[in-house]
This record gives sequence, structure tokens and C-alpha cells, in this order.
Amino acid sequence: MSSPSPQASPLLIWWIIWFAITAGLVAISVTIEVRPTPPGSGALQYLPIAPLAAATLVRWLVLPRFTRRAKAFPIFVLGVALAEGSGLLGLFLVPESRNVYLLLALLGLAQFVPVFARRYEA
Repeated sequence: MSSPSPQASPLLIWWIIWFAITAGLVAISVTIEVRPTPPGSGALQYLPIAPLAAATLVRWLVLPRFTRRAKAFPIFVLGVALAEGSGLLGLFLVPESRNVYLLLALLGLAQFVPVFARRYEA
């Protein structure tokens, strides 16, 4: 007896998740007021770059290795979440550079625009 294979998610789901996470990050950064703090020092101010680098590795090194959409979808969600996490960490950990990290997170999310998902087998 074999276990059923996971069903492929339609491309519309990929677009909905990508758009919702991108819009959510923008909405959070616009609505949440972060009180200014003294400029950070040390490695803490560069911490938001780590999930962004991981998201970039996921997008360009891990996702192209998959051929089936059902197996690539969770990796896509992981990469999008890492890119968003970069923006959220920048917003709360380094409020004096929140716009820089928001822009970097949006660029990280832009690389996950699901136009590449058409190449996967259903």
C-alpha cells in the first residue's frame, strides 16, 4: 500500500500567498509606529540580513532543483516567509533603518513573484 502523493497547489494559490505576505508587510510597516531608539551598535543592526540571505539561497539554489509543484510549494512558502521576516526584524530591531530593511525585504519578496512556478509539473 502506498501513500497518496501530495496534490499540486494551483498557481492562483501561489499568487495569493505572495501578494498577501507582501501586502501584509507593507501594511505592518505603515501602520505600526516604532518609537525611535538610539542608533544600534554591533552585529544586532545587521541581523535582518540573515533571513534575507537565506531567502535568496532558497530562491536561486533550492527551488530550481524541484520539478513537481507539490514539492516546490512548501519551499516557496518558506522563502517568502524568510524574506518577510527580514523586513519585520528590521522594523523592530533596527527602527532607525526601518525603511532600508523594508526596501530590502520587498526586493527579497520580488524575487519570489510566482511567474517561475509555471515551469513545474502539476
